[in-house]
Amino acid sequence: MYFIVLEQDPFVRIDIQDTVTTEFPGQPVIVTETPKEVSWDVVSGEEPVVAIVSIRSDEKDSYKSMFDLMEPEVKVVLIGNSPVTEEEGYPPHVFVQRPFDSVMLTKAVKTAISGQP
Repeated sequence: MYFIVLEQDPFVRIDIQDTVTTEFPGQPVIVTETPKEVSWDVVSGEEPVVAIVSIRSDEKDSYKSMFDLMEPEVKVVLIGNSPVTEEEGYPPHVFVQRPFDSVMLTKAVKTAISGQP
């Protein structure tokens, strides 16, 4: 399994990465700041992928094109100030409200992996 963490704030990015590496030891984690830095070619293939994406409300539209590039099998955890919907053009996902802690994030990731709503 691969994890992709997309978060602009360097401190929050490290917290998310630490949570993932603690809860899912030995799994590769790709950490990036912007959607443009994500290379979906690197992670496509046999291994499952979980994308943990932090969305700022003023930049919601810039992320939609990134989601179009994802394989449908990618499990998505969205972090934001307010929920977004599939009707708005977002993929199926588990939403985590800001502020959040490692327990909330871990639960969301496990829910996304299991495929349960």
